Amino acid sequence: MSAYSLGDLLWYYTVLFGWSSMIAVALATYARNRFRACLKAPASHSINGSDMWEGMYTFWNMSGLAMAGVSILCCGLWLVV
Repeated sequence: MSAYSLGDLLWYYTVLFGWSSMIAVALATYARNRFRACLKAPASHSINGSDMWEGMYTFWNMSGLAMAGVSILCCGLWLVV
């Protein structure tokens, strides 16, 4: 049974969280655009969807920022190790 070294694992986590953060930020941008579209829609249609898209934007934006932070942390640790 072979095990990866700590440096290799940190590099893989850096790449994984880096790409995941970019995907999450792209999803946040999509949700923000949908939220703005809901705000421009007539009042009867915007009431149903605007809260959902606002919550999704907040979730994906915070997830993307957290994953980017973890990626930077793993990269820093990879440079030290």
